[in-house]
Amino acid sequence: MKAKAGNWTILSSENLRLIRKYPRQWSTLFYVSGMVNKEDPNDVHVDEARYKRIIKDYTNIKKELHAMAQDFIGKKRRPHTQDEVRNLVLQSKQQLVDILNTIGIPVDVNTIDYLLYNVDSVNENLPTISQFDKLFSMLSSSVPGNFTDSVFGNIGYLAGGKGRRQNKNVNYDNVFVGGEKSMISQLAVAYGRTHPNPAEFSVTGPNNTTMYPISENNYIADQIRWANNDPNVV
Repeated sequence: MKAKAGNWTILSSENLRLIRKYPRQWSTLFYVSGMVNKEDPNDVHVDEARYKRIIKDYTNIKKELHAMAQDFIGKKRRPHTQDEVRNLVLQSKQQLVDILNTIGIPVDVNTIDYLLYNVDSVNENLPTISQFDKLFSMLSSSVPGNFTDSVFGNIGYLAGGKGRRQNKNVNYDNVFVGGEKSMISQLAVAYGRTHPNPAEFSVTGPNNTTMYPISENNYIADQIRWANNDPNVV
């Protein structure tokens, strides 16, 4: 939730808390993800080969989405079935999640779906199937705080100046820290909303006991239920 007062944008305290919390946690996870070469304590640096592989995989996602988008909005248009669009979106979302996980951002497809709800489509002729229009729009955006820069900009900068620095003093403690409107901050909100931590909902009950007013139908409960009913889970 957010409200506007004049030229000020006021974010809810919950969203601000998520924005402060998760990007810094992810920065720590990035440092231990294997993307950082720490063999020489005096020469800690981003592994350039791994960085290049990540960027190559990410660029390929964008290229495939762009190619299909041009079939709908370009000069030479070509029809696609709903299944073709849906399959590409599902594939792209999972590949994007895999990349984010590799660099220390532990999101899943549910997080990406939530994030895309607030993304505007760049063209009304793009298909809306499985949020194709929003995914393409998000990954192709070049406005300040866009997804590409806010996720990979500081990593590229640390890898030898190959990315757009997102904050003045970049270090391994703030690789993913951006402005409140940046996509990394919006990703943090999406992650927090789709993966609530029950401990954060505690209240003080009688005799100063800690109580958790969580219903039976919440994310954690669902995960436990699915695990209990899954024959593949020991």
